[in-house]
Amino acid sequence: MIELVHDLVGLPYLAGGRLPGRGVDCFGLVVECCRRIGRPIPDPFTSAEQPMDVRRWIAERLGGWRRIDHPVAGGVVELRSMEHPAHLGFLLDELHFLHSLAKTGSVVGRLDRDPWLHRIEGYYVYGA
Repeated sequence: MIELVHDLVGLPYLAGGRLPGRGVDCFGLVVECCRRIGRPIPDPFTSAEQPMDVRRWIAERLGGWRRIDHPVAGGVVELRSMEHPAHLGFLLDELHFLHSLAKTGSVVGRLDRDPWLHRIEGYYVYGA
C-alpha cells in the first residue's frame, strides 16, 4: 500500500488543502489516498473558503462509511485530538497510517505507539 502513496509523505499541512495544491489537511490526504486505491470518497469540504471541520464529518459519518473492528489497509482510522474525535488517517496496514498535522505535515504514524495508541476512536471503510 505504501508504494501507492509514498510520494505523499512529507507534504506540508494546509487547512482545507487538497491536491494538487500547496499542502493537505488530514481529510484531504485521506481523499487522495482513497482515490489512488480506486475507492474515491465524497469530499464535502471542497471550498478553500470553507474551513475543514473533521468533527462535523465524524459526527455526520458521511453515508457509505462502515465501522470495522480492526484496522485494514485502505481503511481510515479516527483519532482523538484534544479529547474529541477530530483527526483521521489512512491505514497502510494493521499498524501504520498516513496522516497530516500542522506541526509535521504528512507523516506515517504507528497505531501501537504514543501518542496515538490511546487516542483511537475507531476504524472505518467506505463502501463495501
